[in-house]
Amino acid sequence: MARSVVVAFAILALAAGGSAAGERSGRIAFVRYVGPHQELFTVAPDGTGLRRLTRNRVEDYDPKWSPEGRRLMSFGSTGIVVRDLKGTVLRRLPRTCCQVGDWSPDGRLIAHLEFACDDPSGKGGPACANLWIVRSGGSGRRRLVKEGLDATGGFDRLYAWAPGARRLVYTASTKALVIVDVATGGKRTLRGTRFGEHPAWSPDGRRIAFLRQKAPFGGSDIYVVAPDGSGLRPLVRSRSHLEAPTWSPDGRHLAYFRLVAGTPGDERYAVMVAVTSTTEWLDWSPDSTGVLWTSFNRIFVARADGSTPARLVATGDAPDWG
Repeated sequence: MARSVVVAFAILALAAGGSAAGERSGRIAFVRYVGPHQELFTVAPDGTGLRRLTRNRVEDYDPKWSPEGRRLMSFGSTGIVVRDLKGTVLRRLPRTCCQVGDWSPDGRLIAHLEFACDDPSGKGGPACANLWIVRSGGSGRRRLVKEGLDATGGFDRLYAWAPGARRLVYTASTKALVIVDVATGGKRTLRGTRFGEHPAWSPDGRRIAFLRQKAPFGGSDIYVVAPDGSGLRPLVRSRSHLEAPTWSPDGRHLAYFRLVAGTPGDERYAVMVAVTSTTEWLDWSPDSTGVLWTSFNRIFVARADGSTPARLVATGDAPDWG
């Protein structure tokens, strides 16, 4: 029987030093089942203006807005598809087997994963992944990392782009964080990041936040480290499990989930919202004032300062705020 948990959502205030978000559409893209298939939808943050973008009768999932917010990438049974705001297909990129794609910060490249290394025990899914990059126009596809990403815990948040799009950081099969140079493919392991996962590169490029497992089934803490490996320090310690550290676009805050049994206890963070779920979806509004998350196939939005209660905006999954 699945254990009932409470996902505590927290916003941690950090020092200023981020970059402002560019002009964006302001809409939330997500997927919803229509019959046996997932289709793409968008909705305004207040829950109005619901639009269905696809009527494919094929799978569409994992939508991601481009940095300027005018293009929408998704994965499906036909591969990577890039659309405009109305859902019109702009291009189809080379077919790939799986999801977890992300635009580079300048919108010129797309990174994505491919399954590899089947679990030898046969009890789980793939044990590792390849990391590929391709130009957003569809050319120049190449494998950047071969069978080097640790996929034993799932494919979500295994890598993150650096500002400037010249590097990525990923969770390696060695159970540490590794930085790879996009142009040369050169790799460098970040010292002290053993058992690190879910990396998130800050918008100003100065820090990488990540989860660090304390022990098997012993929960995790959030650490930060500089890209050169210096300044490693714990940022948030917890006796439970933390999830999904996510920088605000202005780089001033870090949002994350805290999974605890029962009711949340004493918290010393700026904002706390509790929902019943083990969700992995967490995203910021482009202006860094709002956050969204999912719970039981429902998408919620709240102000990051806690001044308004959470609002249900749509039913669906895999939301991305453009």
